Amino acid sequence: MADLFAIDSVVILASAITAMTVIVVFFGKGFKLFRRFVHFLDDFHGEEGRPGIPSRPGFSERLGNVEECMSTMRGRFEDMDKKVSFIEQELHPNHGSSMRDAVDRIQMRIDILEERMTKNVSN
Repeated sequence: MADLFAIDSVVILASAITAMTVIVVFFGKGFKLFRRFVHFLDDFHGEEGRPGIPSRPGFSERLGNVEECMSTMRGRFEDMDKKVSFIEQELHPNHGSSMRDAVDRIQMRIDILEERMTKNVSN
């Protein structure tokens, strides 16, 4: 009977140690996960400045800053789009007034002058 009591005690003790180990590991991992969630919430809501540590804006403030920056950039992109469209128009012939037409006229005159010079040199 004493041996049975000793075996039962060892089994109960081993079971208790295993259960305690599982509980400690589970709560340890759960605590780490909970701590990460709290850090996420702190970052989401932002933090006030403390002595030696600057304040950090929350998600809403940062999103507002991004939207403000995008509206500023949108205006710049619209201006650049107008300029690029104007430059692109100048690069295509339009029967006289584009920069491309002017370059084509200059090339044609150079070709004529080159032809004349070739005729004069050969004569």
